[in-house]
Amino acid sequence: MSRRLLLTGPEFSQLESHAFDILEEEVGTQPESLLYIAQPNHPKDVTRDRWKNHGPPAGLCIDTFENLASQWYKEDQYKGRVTHIDQPLLDRLVELGLEGITSPTNPLHTSDQFPRAGLRQEAETLYTELEQAGLLSPEAMQSRLEQEGVGDRAEYIAELAESIESARQEILADELPEAYRTERMYYATTAETTLSDVFPSVDAVILSGFTRYDRLEINFLERLVDTWPTIALHPKQIDENSALGVDTGAKQALETYFDLDFVREHLSDSDSTPIEARQRITRSLYRHPQQSPSTSDINAAGLGLTLSEPETVPDEIRSTARDIRHRIATETPADDIGVVLTSPVQYADQVREIFEAYELPFSLQTEIPLSETALGDVIQTTCQLAREPRSIDTLLDLLTNPLVTITETGENLDYHELARVAARAETNRLESTLDHVDGSLAATVTSLIRDAAALSEVSLEELPGQLDALLERLGVSAALEGEQDLSSQLRERELRARDRLNRVLETLALTTPLADPEIGDSVDRLERALHGVSVQQTTRPPEESVVVCNLAEAPLREFEHVYVLGLTTSHFPSDRERTAFTRPIYESHPDFEQTDVSAEARYHLSVLLGSTASIHLSIPQQSSSGDPHVEADILTELRRLVDLSEVTIEPADSEPGCQEDVQRAVGDVLPETSEARVHDLLTEAVEAGSFSTTQQARVQAGIACAAARAGPGLTPYDGQLTEETVSQVHDTLDREPYSPSRLETYATCGFKYYMRRVLGIEAPDRLTREPDASDRGSYIHDVLEHYYLSLQTGDSEPVHPGGDFETRQQQLLDIALERLDEAFDSSAQTAFQKEWLTSVLAGLGTPDTNPYYGPHKTQDGRPVARGLFYRFLDHEADEPAKTTARPTWFEGRIGNPYDAGTPLSDDPAEIETPHGSVPIHGLIDRVETVPGTDPTQVVVRDYKTGSSIPSESEALSGLKFQLQLYALMAEDALDDVEVVGGAYYQVSPPSSVNSRSGLLTSQEMAAYHGSDDVDTPLLRHSYPYFETHEAFRRFIEETTPQRLGELASGITEGQFHPTVLDPSDAGCRYCDYAHVCDVRSHQRKEVIETIDDTGESAYVPLKARGHDLEDVVEVE
Repeated sequence: MSRRLLLTGPEFSQLESHAFDILEEEVGTQPESLLYIAQPNHPKDVTRDRWKNHGPPAGLCIDTFENLASQWYKEDQYKGRVTHIDQPLLDRLVELGLEGITSPTNPLHTSDQFPRAGLRQEAETLYTELEQAGLLSPEAMQSRLEQEGVGDRAEYIAELAESIESARQEILADELPEAYRTERMYYATTAETTLSDVFPSVDAVILSGFTRYDRLEINFLERLVDTWPTIALHPKQIDENSALGVDTGAKQALETYFDLDFVREHLSDSDSTPIEARQRITRSLYRHPQQSPSTSDINAAGLGLTLSEPETVPDEIRSTARDIRHRIATETPADDIGVVLTSPVQYADQVREIFEAYELPFSLQTEIPLSETALGDVIQTTCQLAREPRSIDTLLDLLTNPLVTITETGENLDYHELARVAARAETNRLESTLDHVDGSLAATVTSLIRDAAALSEVSLEELPGQLDALLERLGVSAALEGEQDLSSQLRERELRARDRLNRVLETLALTTPLADPEIGDSVDRLERALHGVSVQQTTRPPEESVVVCNLAEAPLREFEHVYVLGLTTSHFPSDRERTAFTRPIYESHPDFEQTDVSAEARYHLSVLLGSTASIHLSIPQQSSSGDPHVEADILTELRRLVDLSEVTIEPADSEPGCQEDVQRAVGDVLPETSEARVHDLLTEAVEAGSFSTTQQARVQAGIACAAARAGPGLTPYDGQLTEETVSQVHDTLDREPYSPSRLETYATCGFKYYMRRVLGIEAPDRLTREPDASDRGSYIHDVLEHYYLSLQTGDSEPVHPGGDFETRQQQLLDIALERLDEAFDSSAQTAFQKEWLTSVLAGLGTPDTNPYYGPHKTQDGRPVARGLFYRFLDHEADEPAKTTARPTWFEGRIGNPYDAGTPLSDDPAEIETPHGSVPIHGLIDRVETVPGTDPTQVVVRDYKTGSSIPSESEALSGLKFQLQLYALMAEDALDDVEVVGGAYYQVSPPSSVNSRSGLLTSQEMAAYHGSDDVDTPLLRHSYPYFETHEAFRRFIEETTPQRLGELASGITEGQFHPTVLDPSDAGCRYCDYAHVCDVRSHQRKEVIETIDDTGESAYVPLKARGHDLEDVVEVE
């Protein structure tokens, strides 16, 4: 054979076997006589199995360039142990190198700011690429870059290299000799000692699986091929000396072999017709049709190729798992099956979880970020808690970590209480949440936070010890040492994570002399150091197992069946974006050129396509969030050459492979299956162990519910209770007397009323450091009530809204300050609360008498800052004072809803309706009378301190009842009165004041608000709906009692179905019960028709029927 033989061909296994055939006569029987050089991820077990047929196992030595160079370096130069600059230490050196750049014009200069992880990665990649090109000093880098035409960047790169080298000399001065990989490789290419002296047993060399070589590896190769006979294995689709089509993914390695005078021999015989046909296709990929073999005669169905398009990645993996189970069940050996992940990072965890659920024998070795381990999460959350702002969510993440068990005086820290409080807290700031928890719990958390914060204050040299003490307190150390019930697989992974963490901490401690704490403290540096650190995660394979691997490893193995998952642009490998600073350097010379990741991935896939008996390609159609995926471009190329629609398959109806499959299968057939058959299916599932008896009962109940709710009829599953049940769960004493707000809840949604008023289920009050909106609204109501009471000289005396402004404002201020202490306790005096009080009280009195006066500036004799109450007085004088009505009763109480207000009647108002008498109670915020009228004309008002004000149309269409019920209540409680209208009086901080909101009256009783000459009790902006007072009175006396009776009857008779309103009218989006409500809005019209047809007593708001108001409510 030639001393430098290059074997090419589409099938790697054929190339390797042929190389062994050639060399079994060339090599001796000594151990390690055949040196097999491969990539670190090479499947050594597969190669050793092939070699068994050719020579003794000990005769084969599988190694990497790096290990060979290190062994040579160790034995020849130091004659002892040599430590390597590993990845964590290299990270630290580059970080210090970036911090050491002083030139402000250098694009890598960070201006005394902490270098971000992305910048470190970019600088490290560039530095390593230049070293691998054989440039091992700052001077060499600068000279070569100037030579290649990128001199404008050469000086900057040299400064980075000098800074890194300076840091290396400083922090490693007292350590064992630490060498870069590139330095060891360089030594191997320049040492005077020969390779045969260092490796005397070697007789021949095989080079396997390389797609490219860097400059130092090429120099090493030159010495190898000069020393021993060498065979290079290079899978290649096209039998030519140049790299064409998909072969361009390994072009650089091919050119290297020819530069070293290798003689090429191409192997292409295939004993499989499908594989031969697929090889013709792979030879045509990414080539012009006139320069590639024709594929027009190829029948897609005979390719041994299938394609599927599952909805999502989980669907894709489950379908694959079921198919694999079927193959294994039909006696296909598990180790003949391969699963190839185009993106191991995105797929590995899901594959592991689903394959374990299907009880498949499989091996999967991946690297996961340290941050995705339980220990990494502990460190990450601890760092977040070490500094402000701290969130309760971060603390809960820490406390629920599987490694964490905090004990104080023998009791576990109760994170459940923290979680309950957090769910109700207004803010997720930790400090605010601790104000609302038990004192001992708060003290424990505060102590824990103090320990975390201390990490920022210690030196990097002290950081490992301080962090160990904290991990001890958190129970992490005990968990890793076996004191917690962790699975063996999880513990092994976490122990590997601890080893990686310890190494990172060691390298951080080494940087103590140079790390500037002003730029980044210990926590800053620890967080950045963990970025990019990964941990090996291995699934222990049984003797025979399905191999799950990446695209690069798969062609080196030999499978009968391969599944390639994730053939989308989101998952298929792609090139990383390069910065504008580094791009010209990488493009200046092939020695600096980075790997074309996409082309390399296409190359590996082409080898698989051209060598595997049966191959299945899979393209998930959308992400879990519903965003569509785009297929990888190699699929588009395949479609150009062959009609893949002929081999596109639907997921097979295979036997269920796990409990979830059984449950899904049962779920799919249940809606269309008879009740008896449903019972039989569920019984079979229980007997098979796929359902528990409890699950069976729940499923059957769910099916009955779904069937009942499928139509528009109202059933017990639609909130329909019998009157007997209502009398037990919501008896007369519970529901009566009614309040307007309760009735409005029922009018909007019976289910909401049922949850809140019958079952008593309410969203918990928000926990805030400041008073909530309800408390603030109550304060405004209270001040306005007592302000007007202070103006009265006797009970029920009408008060003029105007008067001397200066006197009135001082009186209002005095009342407001007096009521302040009763309304809010001292803990409410936060900056936000003070700002709110200023928005309410600004401008009243003087700066000396009003602590919330606001800015002292005035304009035209008025304060610049005018708060809500100032504007209220202005508005009272401008509008209500012009009318004939005068405020007379304030917080007028009818019945006994609260122990507050001015009693108008101790008994509830009894409103006569067509359905019987309905008792109503409540507080009317403001009752105005028109002196001298007979009967006395009355206006009812309700203060609204929020931004959502009911409209006139909502009252007319049967959604809102407050004003019209207040009218009936006032007439029931007071003698000889007639209500002529009502309105909501908006007093919303900081500046919204309007006494005409939601105006409900007639045009006869309301004048335009801009008029000077007013003789009506109300003012309007636009015309009220009712043209005459008579029409308004019919609405109050007839329509309202009719609707009230329907509401009360619906409640009494148990009609608690979900709303029949449009979701936007019902407020479904913001409802507290939205997540448990099964409202069928699409059927609401049919539901209303059913209610009408059956004569149900259910209340249906006019709004829900879509009628024009004029057709139902008379205007005159």
